[in-house]
Amino acid sequence: MARGKCYFCSVRKEDLRRCSRCRLATYCSEECQRRSWQASHKRQCIPHASLVDSNGKLRQTSELQPDELMEIELDRQLSKWLELWRSVLCTYAAQALDMAGNGQKCVVEKCLVLRITRDHFVEEPWKIYKAVDAFVESTQVIDNKFPELRGVVADQNDLTRLRFLVIAETPEAIIRRVRLFQWDDLGVYRYLNAPKPASKALAQAACADLKYGMDNLSPEETEVRATEKELRLRRTYTLATKTM
Repeated sequence: MARGKCYFCSVRKEDLRRCSRCRLATYCSEECQRRSWQASHKRQCIPHASLVDSNGKLRQTSELQPDELMEIELDRQLSKWLELWRSVLCTYAAQALDMAGNGQKCVVEKCLVLRITRDHFVEEPWKIYKAVDAFVESTQVIDNKFPELRGVVADQNDLTRLRFLVIAETPEAIIRRVRLFQWDDLGVYRYLNAPKPASKALAQAACADLKYGMDNLSPEETEVRATEKELRLRRTYTLATKTM
C-alpha cells in the first residue's frame, strides 16, 4: 500500500492501492482504479521496463536484479515527490493556459511541461527534485517527441481534462522518466470566465512562479502563494472593469 493522493479523484488517504502493472498510479479505492482505467489509464499504462522479460511478459519481483530494483526505487521516489507537488502542478497547469484569452480549445492544444533533476544534497522530501525548466508546449509537439505516451489527448472534444507533463532528467539532461498526468477539472470554467487581463497576467508568470515555488517554498506555501495571487488579480481587474 502507498500513502498520498488518489490518481483519479485526488482524495488524500493513508493506504492507497497501487497499479500492479505500471506500479506508479495510486488509488483510494477499487472504484477509482476501475474508472481511471476506463477513462485513460488503460491507454497510458505501460509496464515498468524492468518488469518485462524478453518475450514481453511480466516478471516476478523475486526474479529482478539489484540494478532493476534500483530502477523501481527511482520510480517510487519520483511518484512520492509528484504526489507532494501534484496539487500545485494542477493549479499552474490551469493558470498557464490563459483560457480566458485563448478559449477552452487550448485545453487540448497546450500542455504544461516541467523538467526536473534529482538533488541528492537535501533532506526535505519535497526538495529531492529541483525544477530545471517549466514551459507550455503544444500537445502535437509532445506527441511527436514522446510516442511512448500513445497520444497526449485521447478525445479532442474533452475540454475539461487538464494535463501536465513531467520529465525527470540527469544533470546531463539525459531523460530518465516521462510522466503524463491528466484529470477532469470543472474548475476550467472558473478560468474561462476570469477577467482576461487577470488570466493573461497569471499565464505570463505561471511557469516562473512554479519554478520559484519549487526552488524556495514547500508545496503548501506554493499553493497558497498561487491562490492568493489569482484572487488578488481577479479582484484588481474586476474592480477596474466596474470603474470604467
